[in-house]
Amino acid sequence: MREQSLHTPVEEARSGRGSERVAHSLAEISIELMDDLPSGSREDTGPSLVADTPERTSVPEVYDWTALSYAEVRESLTELVGKGYLLHGSNPGSEQLHRTLTPYQGHDVRRESGQRYGVYATDNSVAVIPYALMNRKALRQRGFDSFVTSFGVSQVSDKPAAPYIGVDSKAVFDYIVEHPEEIFTAGYIYVLDAEPFVPAADAPDELVAEGEQIPRMIVRIGAQVGRDLFRPDGDNPTLRLMEPARAN
Repeated sequence: MREQSLHTPVEEARSGRGSERVAHSLAEISIELMDDLPSGSREDTGPSLVADTPERTSVPEVYDWTALSYAEVRESLTELVGKGYLLHGSNPGSEQLHRTLTPYQGHDVRRESGQRYGVYATDNSVAVIPYALMNRKALRQRGFDSFVTSFGVSQVSDKPAAPYIGVDSKAVFDYIVEHPEEIFTAGYIYVLDAEPFVPAADAPDELVAEGEQIPRMIVRIGAQVGRDLFRPDGDNPTLRLMEPARAN
């Protein structure tokens, strides 16, 4: 697997999976991206954390963002959405990585749009983050097999938007609070072309496409972002105990 880091000079490393190469320094990547921007827009962009989006191939590039903070991840994803791409978050609970996204049956009990068969994506660079960081597989392995998670975005006064996670089970909520290192693990965000996706009528930032989708690129974000971000305390908690969901 080839991973590219945004903060590490070029170097070569070897692993059991073959050669891994990390990309140029942040400054060099910023120049590459700015060269790709329309004339007249460069002065407004500031330093960029996003490399040029690669051309579509059958083996998409994987970028290592595990050293980035939440603010840096959010900024980078916002840049990609601004370039017209959609995002899909996934936490496989392991080092597993999917080079192709296959359709699946949605099971959202709160919204009809989440019950379609297809590949889901969003143009919301904040809402996608909990999908990549919450290891729901770990909860099921602990015997929690009857709970509903709800991911959303909260905006308070002039503070930046932040994602939140809600669960409808007190036992699950307590377990997450006590074991954040087990529940929030590194995950992947897949960057997709928008063309095949159709918006949902009842959730405009949720889109679905039929058939397999090959990402344009993939980024891996670090577990510490989730452990720092999703907390049950404060005036606007980002980890919440919700009312039990009811099926439509």
